[in-house]
Amino acid sequence: MNQILDHSGPKKKTQNNRNDIKKIIRVFSIIIVIFGVSLMISGVYSVAKTSKIKKSASKAENIEPSIVAKKTDESKVSIDVTHKITLEKVEYNWDGSNTQTAKATANQTQISVKDIGIPTGDHKLNIKVIDIKGNTYNKSFSFSCAKGIDSINPEINIVIEKTRIEISAEDETELQFITYRLGNGNEETIYPDQSDKKKISKVLDLELAETTDIYVRAVDTSNNEATKQETIVVYPKPTIEFKGSQDSSEVYVTVKSTTPIKKINVNLNGTIQEVPTQGQTEYTFKVKVSRAGRNDITVEAFTEIEGEEVSQTASGYINYGG
Repeated sequence: MNQILDHSGPKKKTQNNRNDIKKIIRVFSIIIVIFGVSLMISGVYSVAKTSKIKKSASKAENIEPSIVAKKTDESKVSIDVTHKITLEKVEYNWDGSNTQTAKATANQTQISVKDIGIPTGDHKLNIKVIDIKGNTYNKSFSFSCAKGIDSINPEINIVIEKTRIEISAEDETELQFITYRLGNGNEETIYPDQSDKKKISKVLDLELAETTDIYVRAVDTSNNEATKQETIVVYPKPTIEFKGSQDSSEVYVTVKSTTPIKKINVNLNGTIQEVPTQGQTEYTFKVKVSRAGRNDITVEAFTEIEGEEVSQTASGYINYGG
Protein backbone atom coordinates (compact mmCIF):
# COMPACT_ATOMS: atom_id res chain seq x y z
CA MET A 1 0.00 0.00 0.00
CA ASN A 2 2.68 2.28 0.86
CA GLN A 3 4.46 3.78 -2.12
CA ILE A 4 8.11 4.63 -2.03
CA LEU A 5 9.00 7.54 -4.27
CA ASP A 6 12.40 7.50 -5.97
CA HIS A 7 13.89 11.03 -6.53
CA SER A 8 17.42 9.93 -7.34
CA GLY A 9 17.00 10.41 -11.14
CA PRO A 10 16.22 14.15 -11.28
CA LYS A 11 18.83 14.98 -8.59
CA LYS A 12 21.53 13.33 -10.64
CA LYS A 13 20.53 15.30 -13.66
CA THR A 14 20.67 18.63 -11.79
CA GLN A 15 24.14 17.80 -10.43
CA ASN A 16 25.39 16.99 -13.90
CA ASN A 17 24.17 20.34 -15.22
CA ARG A 18 26.03 22.19 -12.52
CA ASN A 19 29.22 20.34 -13.30
CA ASP A 20 28.89 21.20 -16.97
CA ILE A 21 28.53 24.93 -16.13
CA LYS A 22 31.62 24.85 -13.95
CA LYS A 23 33.60 23.24 -16.76
CA ILE A 24 32.48 25.92 -19.21
CA ILE A 25 33.40 28.73 -16.76
CA ARG A 26 36.80 27.12 -16.15
CA VAL A 27 37.47 26.89 -19.89
CA PHE A 28 36.50 30.54 -20.44
CA SER A 29 38.70 31.61 -17.51
CA ILE A 30 41.66 29.80 -19.01
CA ILE A 31 40.99 31.40 -22.40
CA ILE A 32 40.79 34.90 -20.79
CA VAL A 33 44.04 34.32 -18.89
CA ILE A 34 45.81 33.14 -22.03
CA PHE A 35 44.50 36.16 -23.97
CA GLY A 36 45.61 38.55 -21.21
CA VAL A 37 49.08 37.04 -21.13
CA SER A 38 49.28 37.33 -24.92
CA LEU A 39 48.37 40.99 -24.72
CA MET A 40 50.98 41.60 -22.03
CA ILE A 41 53.69 39.85 -24.02
CA SER A 42 52.72 41.81 -27.14
CA GLY A 43 52.83 45.11 -25.19
CA VAL A 44 56.23 44.35 -23.66
CA TYR A 45 57.61 43.41 -27.06
CA SER A 46 56.23 46.60 -28.58
CA VAL A 47 57.79 48.75 -25.83
CA ALA A 48 61.09 46.93 -26.15
CA LYS A 49 61.02 47.33 -29.93
CA THR A 50 60.19 51.07 -29.67
CA SER A 51 62.95 51.57 -27.11
CA LYS A 52 65.39 49.76 -29.34
CA ILE A 53 64.40 51.93 -32.31
CA LYS A 54 64.81 55.10 -30.22
CA LYS A 55 68.18 53.99 -28.98
CA SER A 56 69.28 53.21 -32.51
CA ALA A 57 68.12 56.63 -33.74
CA SER A 58 69.81 58.35 -30.80
CA LYS A 59 72.99 56.44 -31.45
CA ALA A 60 72.89 57.45 -35.11
CA GLU A 61 72.48 61.13 -34.16
CA ASN A 62 75.42 60.95 -31.75
CA ILE A 63 77.87 59.62 -34.31
CA GLU A 64 80.88 61.94 -34.29
CA PRO A 65 82.68 62.93 -37.46
CA SER A 66 86.15 61.73 -38.32
CA ILE A 67 88.56 64.66 -37.88
CA VAL A 68 92.12 64.10 -39.08
CA ALA A 69 95.03 66.56 -39.36
CA LYS A 70 98.43 65.46 -40.58
CA LYS A 71 101.64 66.87 -42.00
CA THR A 72 102.01 66.85 -45.78
CA ASP A 73 105.59 68.14 -45.59
CA GLU A 74 107.83 69.82 -43.02
CA SER A 75 105.95 73.12 -43.04
CA LYS A 76 102.37 72.23 -44.06
CA VAL A 77 99.41 70.21 -42.78
CA SER A 78 96.08 69.09 -44.21
CA ILE A 79 92.67 68.66 -42.55
CA ASP A 80 90.18 65.95 -43.57
CA VAL A 81 86.69 65.78 -42.04
CA THR A 82 84.13 63.05 -42.83
CA HIS A 83 80.64 62.82 -41.27
CA LYS A 84 77.42 60.81 -41.58
CA ILE A 85 75.46 64.07 -41.47
CA THR A 86 75.72 66.91 -43.97
CA LEU A 87 78.36 69.42 -42.89
CA GLU A 88 77.95 73.17 -42.63
CA LYS A 89 81.57 74.31 -42.15
CA VAL A 90 84.97 73.64 -40.63
CA GLU A 91 86.82 76.33 -38.68
CA TYR A 92 90.50 76.14 -37.78
CA ASN A 93 93.21 78.30 -36.23
CA TRP A 94 96.69 78.20 -34.75
CA ASP A 95 96.78 78.77 -30.99
CA GLY A 96 93.33 80.40 -30.94
CA SER A 97 93.97 83.33 -33.32
CA ASN A 98 93.28 84.16 -36.98
CA THR A 99 90.43 81.66 -37.41
CA GLN A 100 89.88 80.47 -40.98
CA THR A 101 86.66 78.90 -42.34
CA ALA A 102 86.04 76.23 -44.97
CA LYS A 103 82.33 76.11 -45.87
CA ALA A 104 80.58 73.00 -47.20
CA THR A 105 78.62 72.88 -50.43
CA ALA A 106 75.11 71.40 -50.68
CA ASN A 107 74.78 67.92 -49.11
CA GLN A 108 78.54 67.70 -48.55
CA THR A 109 79.58 65.25 -45.83
CA GLN A 110 83.33 65.64 -46.38
CA ILE A 111 85.59 68.71 -46.22
CA SER A 112 89.32 68.77 -46.90
CA VAL A 113 91.67 71.72 -46.40
CA LYS A 114 95.12 71.39 -47.94
CA ASP A 115 98.48 73.19 -47.57
CA ILE A 116 97.94 74.91 -44.22
CA GLY A 117 101.23 76.53 -43.25
CA ILE A 118 102.69 75.65 -39.85
CA PRO A 119 104.09 78.56 -37.79
CA THR A 120 107.68 78.30 -36.65
CA GLY A 121 108.02 76.52 -33.31
CA ASP A 122 105.53 74.41 -31.32
CA HIS A 123 101.87 75.20 -31.97
CA LYS A 124 98.36 73.81 -31.56
CA LEU A 125 95.97 73.47 -34.50
CA ASN A 126 92.38 73.87 -33.22
CA ILE A 127 89.57 72.47 -35.41
CA LYS A 128 85.82 73.03 -35.00
CA VAL A 129 83.33 71.06 -37.11
CA ILE A 130 79.68 72.17 -37.39
CA ASP A 131 77.00 70.09 -39.14
CA ILE A 132 73.64 71.28 -40.52
CA LYS A 133 71.86 70.26 -37.29
CA GLY A 134 74.03 72.67 -35.34
CA ASN A 135 76.08 69.97 -33.64
CA THR A 136 79.63 71.14 -32.85
CA TYR A 137 82.71 68.95 -32.56
CA ASN A 138 86.14 70.16 -31.46
CA LYS A 139 89.55 68.58 -31.80
CA SER A 140 93.14 69.84 -31.44
CA PHE A 141 96.46 68.64 -32.84
CA SER A 142 100.01 69.65 -31.90
CA PHE A 143 102.65 70.31 -34.55
CA SER A 144 106.25 71.54 -34.56
CA CYS A 145 108.17 73.24 -37.33
CA ALA A 146 111.77 74.47 -37.37
CA LYS A 147 111.12 77.03 -40.11
CA GLY A 148 107.46 77.68 -40.79
CA ILE A 149 105.13 80.54 -41.64
CA ASP A 150 104.69 83.81 -39.75
CA SER A 151 101.17 83.80 -38.31
CA ILE A 152 101.56 86.45 -35.60
CA ASN A 153 99.82 89.79 -36.08
CA PRO A 154 101.64 93.08 -35.52
CA GLU A 155 100.98 94.93 -32.26
CA ILE A 156 99.63 98.48 -32.39
CA ASN A 157 99.97 101.14 -29.67
CA ILE A 158 98.30 104.55 -29.50
CA VAL A 159 99.49 107.03 -26.85
CA ILE A 160 97.53 110.28 -26.43
CA GLU A 161 98.98 113.22 -24.49
CA LYS A 162 96.99 116.42 -24.89
CA THR A 163 97.79 117.65 -28.44
CA ARG A 164 100.44 114.97 -28.99
CA ILE A 165 99.48 111.55 -30.32
CA GLU A 166 102.05 108.81 -30.89
CA ILE A 167 101.09 105.78 -32.98
CA SER A 168 103.41 102.79 -33.32
CA ALA A 169 103.42 99.19 -34.50
CA GLU A 170 105.82 96.34 -33.82
CA ASP A 171 106.25 92.90 -35.35
CA GLU A 172 108.49 89.93 -34.55
CA THR A 173 109.62 89.72 -38.20
CA GLU A 174 109.21 92.73 -40.53
CA LEU A 175 106.53 95.32 -41.14
CA GLN A 176 105.36 96.36 -44.59
CA PHE A 177 103.63 99.58 -43.53
CA ILE A 178 101.11 101.17 -41.20
CA THR A 179 98.24 103.47 -42.13
CA TYR A 180 96.35 105.94 -39.98
CA ARG A 181 93.31 108.14 -40.42
CA LEU A 182 91.72 110.79 -38.22
CA GLY A 183 87.93 110.83 -38.39
CA ASN A 184 86.79 111.17 -42.00
CA GLY A 185 90.14 112.53 -43.14
CA ASN A 186 92.54 111.05 -45.65
CA GLU A 187 94.42 107.84 -44.91
CA GLU A 188 98.17 108.32 -44.50
CA THR A 189 100.76 105.54 -45.01
CA ILE A 190 104.08 105.17 -43.18
CA TYR A 191 106.82 102.75 -44.22
CA PRO A 192 109.53 101.32 -41.96
CA ASP A 193 113.03 102.72 -41.74
CA GLN A 194 115.60 100.49 -43.42
CA SER A 195 117.60 100.33 -40.19
CA ASP A 196 114.71 98.79 -38.21
CA LYS A 197 111.90 97.08 -40.13
CA LYS A 198 110.34 95.60 -36.99
CA LYS A 199 108.95 98.90 -35.75
CA ILE A 200 107.22 101.96 -37.19
CA SER A 201 106.25 105.03 -35.16
CA LYS A 202 104.81 108.45 -35.88
CA VAL A 203 104.10 111.46 -33.67
CA LEU A 204 101.11 113.62 -34.61
CA ASP A 205 101.08 117.17 -33.26
CA LEU A 206 97.48 118.30 -33.59
CA GLU A 207 96.08 121.79 -33.29
CA LEU A 208 92.38 121.27 -33.98
CA ALA A 209 90.00 121.17 -31.04
CA GLU A 210 87.64 118.27 -31.56
CA THR A 211 86.63 114.81 -30.42
CA THR A 212 87.35 112.29 -33.13
CA ASP A 213 88.39 108.71 -33.87
CA ILE A 214 91.82 107.56 -34.93
CA TYR A 215 92.13 104.40 -37.03
CA VAL A 216 95.44 102.54 -37.33
CA ARG A 217 96.25 99.47 -39.45
CA ALA A 218 99.54 97.55 -39.49
CA VAL A 219 100.57 94.89 -42.03
CA ASP A 220 103.70 92.73 -41.85
CA THR A 221 105.61 91.07 -44.70
CA SER A 222 103.55 87.86 -44.30
CA ASN A 223 100.34 89.93 -44.74
CA ASN A 224 99.31 89.41 -41.12
CA GLU A 225 97.20 92.40 -40.24
CA ALA A 226 96.17 94.22 -37.08
CA THR A 227 93.80 97.17 -36.66
CA LYS A 228 93.04 99.48 -33.77
CA GLN A 229 90.59 102.32 -33.21
CA GLU A 230 90.39 104.81 -30.36
CA THR A 231 88.28 107.86 -29.66
CA ILE A 232 90.41 110.87 -28.75
CA VAL A 233 89.83 114.40 -27.54
CA VAL A 234 92.34 116.66 -29.28
CA TYR A 235 93.37 119.52 -27.02
CA PRO A 236 94.42 122.55 -29.09
CA LYS A 237 97.66 124.49 -28.91
CA PRO A 238 97.55 128.22 -29.64
CA THR A 239 97.96 129.33 -33.26
CA ILE A 240 100.28 132.18 -34.28
CA GLU A 241 100.03 134.27 -37.47
CA PHE A 242 102.39 136.96 -38.83
CA LYS A 243 101.57 139.85 -41.15
CA GLY A 244 104.00 142.57 -42.16
CA SER A 245 103.04 146.21 -42.58
CA GLN A 246 103.10 147.81 -46.00
CA ASP A 247 106.46 149.52 -45.40
CA SER A 248 107.87 146.46 -43.55
CA SER A 249 108.56 148.51 -40.46
CA GLU A 250 106.13 146.55 -38.31
CA VAL A 251 104.99 142.96 -37.87
CA TYR A 252 101.43 142.28 -36.75
CA VAL A 253 101.16 139.11 -34.65
CA THR A 254 97.84 137.37 -33.92
CA VAL A 255 97.63 134.61 -31.30
CA LYS A 256 94.46 132.48 -31.02
CA SER A 257 93.59 129.82 -28.45
CA THR A 258 90.49 127.98 -27.24
CA THR A 259 91.67 128.49 -23.66
CA PRO A 260 92.88 131.76 -22.12
CA ILE A 261 96.33 132.91 -23.26
CA LYS A 262 98.62 133.02 -20.22
CA LYS A 263 101.60 134.89 -21.71
CA ILE A 264 103.44 135.68 -24.95
CA ASN A 265 107.20 135.99 -25.45
CA VAL A 266 108.66 137.77 -28.47
CA ASN A 267 112.27 137.28 -29.58
CA LEU A 268 113.31 139.93 -32.08
CA ASN A 269 116.87 139.53 -33.33
CA GLY A 270 117.85 137.82 -30.07
CA THR A 271 116.14 140.27 -27.72
CA ILE A 272 113.31 138.67 -25.72
CA GLN A 273 110.35 140.69 -24.49
CA GLU A 274 107.16 139.55 -22.78
CA VAL A 275 103.88 140.83 -24.15
CA PRO A 276 101.27 141.40 -21.41
CA THR A 277 97.94 139.62 -21.80
CA GLN A 278 94.79 139.51 -19.72
CA GLY A 279 93.51 135.99 -20.37
CA GLN A 280 92.11 136.65 -23.84
CA THR A 281 91.58 133.78 -26.26
CA GLU A 282 92.59 135.99 -29.22
CA TYR A 283 95.17 138.73 -29.05
CA THR A 284 96.80 140.88 -31.77
CA PHE A 285 99.83 143.09 -31.20
CA LYS A 286 102.55 144.71 -33.30
CA VAL A 287 106.32 144.45 -33.18
CA LYS A 288 108.26 147.48 -34.49
CA VAL A 289 111.31 146.79 -36.65
CA SER A 290 114.11 149.38 -36.57
CA ARG A 291 117.11 147.55 -38.00
CA ALA A 292 117.74 147.69 -41.72
CA GLY A 293 117.96 144.38 -43.55
CA ARG A 294 116.74 141.01 -42.31
CA ASN A 295 114.95 140.85 -38.95
CA ASP A 296 114.25 137.46 -37.34
CA ILE A 297 111.25 137.12 -35.09
CA THR A 298 110.13 134.20 -32.91
CA VAL A 299 106.89 134.23 -30.91
CA GLU A 300 106.02 131.73 -28.20
CA ALA A 301 102.49 131.67 -26.76
CA PHE A 302 101.51 129.87 -23.57
CA THR A 303 98.16 128.52 -22.44
CA GLU A 304 96.92 125.97 -19.92
CA ILE A 305 95.10 122.69 -20.55
CA GLU A 306 93.80 120.64 -17.63
CA GLY A 307 96.24 122.32 -15.25
CA GLU A 308 99.28 121.82 -17.50
CA GLU A 309 101.10 124.55 -19.39
CA VAL A 310 101.09 124.14 -23.17
CA SER A 311 103.03 126.33 -25.60
CA GLN A 312 103.26 126.95 -29.32
CA THR A 313 106.17 128.57 -31.17
CA ALA A 314 106.27 130.24 -34.60
CA SER A 315 109.19 131.91 -36.36
CA GLY A 316 109.63 134.19 -39.39
CA TYR A 317 111.58 137.16 -40.69
CA ILE A 318 111.00 140.48 -42.38
CA ASN A 319 113.33 142.60 -44.52
CA TYR A 320 113.29 146.24 -43.56
CA GLY A 321 114.66 148.82 -45.95
CA GLY A 322 115.39 151.39 -43.22
